Amino acid sequence: MWLALANSSGIGDELAREIAAIGRFADDLRARMSSAGVDGLAGALATHARLDAVLDGLSANELAEMATTIAALVTGLTQIAERLEQLRRVKIAVE
Repeated sequence: MWLALANSSGIGDELAREIAAIGRFADDLRARMSSAGVDGLAGALATHARLDAVLDGLSANELAEMATTIAALVTGLTQIAERLEQLRRVKIAVE
């Protein structure tokens, strides 16, 4: 009945496009999960459960401190990369 109503009111084509878009999204999501080594939705849920179990043992303060430490490390490594690039340019200029 709903399909007949949708077809008679012109909604059927729009509904078919939306269903096709959902199908494409699901296929893309499945491919992304597979390339990440996650076996479909069940694998994603299992991974989520494992991560929850690990993260439950950490406080918000511990996570915030680690995020700050990682940000400082990224900044330091970026500065080192910039210095190395400067040294490379000086070396090329001297040669």
